Amino acid sequence: MRIPDRYTVVRASLLAGTLSGAPSSAHAVVADRSVSASTRAAGTLLGRPTVPRGALAHSVVTVWWTTVLVAVLPRRHTVVAGAAAGLAIGLLDLGIARLRYPDIATLPTRPQLLDHVAFGLLVGAVAAPALRATAPSTDQRATDQRATDRRATGQRTIGNGSSSTSTR
Repeated sequence: MRIPDRYTVVRASLLAGTLSGAPSSAHAVVADRSVSASTRAAGTLLGRPTVPRGALAHSVVTVWWTTVLVAVLPRRHTVVAGAAAGLAIGLLDLGIARLRYPDIATLPTRPQLLDHVAFGLLVGAVAAPALRATAPSTDQRATDQRATDRRATGQRTIGNGSSSTSTR
């Protein structure tokens, strides 16, 4: 696991936190339900089902899970892995929250899970370039491999960059 870059976490949190609610919002509009119902329901995590409390709860949970994802997502296939992680987070979060918070339990499951998938996908999309940029370059991996090979064969580098064999 790596230490997440704060800039990436902030950008991913803002984007994913803002846009990932689109599936449940669209569902609410089509089903003629309140678009703010899920935000109010999240407020119960902080005591009462209000929009300000729900927005704060969503923000804290978003930054937490974004930090976790940026730390553990792979450098390759980051977006797909993010979407899969979002689904897993949704199953975990909603599974636990529905046991203790009736307002969350009343929300339609599929749109909420789709919100979580969108969240993971968006975090992965924002994090992917940063994660690839931190990956060792091919040249660096080759240099590291040559150094490992020299150590294994007893060679050492002399001041001019050439190698000599040790006679230990």
